[in-house]
Amino acid sequence: MFFMISLNSVYTLYYTHFLLPFQDNVAYFSCKQLDIELYTDKKQPELEEQVESVLSQHEIYYTKTETFIDSEELYEVLYEMDA
Repeated sequence: MFFMISLNSVYTLYYTHFLLPFQDNVAYFSCKQLDIELYTDKKQPELEEQVESVLSQHEIYYTKTETFIDSEELYEVLYEMDA
């Protein structure tokens, strides 16, 4: 499941992966992952700080990676979280 939000030249994509097989109304296995991808045409540290602030306020631990996508001329900041 994924969602995309577009604000002018800023694009945010977040998606989750989950598997909840049930038997007799009991979950025997659960795996959750949340990824937030922030795409901008120029570096925006203040926007990154806002995302990180919200995650920190909710005690959500994340791994952050950054890359420039030459073919799209966009910066991607990826926040990966496992629950």
